[in-house]
Amino acid sequence: MLLARSALLLLAALLASPAVAQSFPPGSAVYNWHYTCPTNNPDGTCRFSILSANYAGNNVADVQAVLAYQTVGAQQIPFYHFRITFMGNRKPDLVMIQANAAVSFAAYGMAQASGTGPIAVETASVLN
Repeated sequence: MLLARSALLLLAALLASPAVAQSFPPGSAVYNWHYTCPTNNPDGTCRFSILSANYAGNNVADVQAVLAYQTVGAQQIPFYHFRITFMGNRKPDLVMIQANAAVSFAAYGMAQASGTGPIAVETASVLN
């Protein structure tokens, strides 16, 4: 119960925050994925889905995802933080998933951008 309530409070704080530069505690990120749409053509070519969250979107311009471990009570819990920007929108969608199992997501028609991979030394601007 405490874990679920902590995750909900963290999610509520994330969605209410106007700043999207970093939605996870400093030093907690271990891996970063970054995808961009190479065509920037709003024909539905670039799509992104988070299968475990029943989330899908067409005309996606940019996706950044970070795996971060956050302390909840005495445990380190994995959280996936997604920042998904659609073509024509400036404000990205923010999705956060807490999972003790693998989280699957798919980028269709998108190219993997530089900056994808393990985070050796985390900076304050992992998500630009």
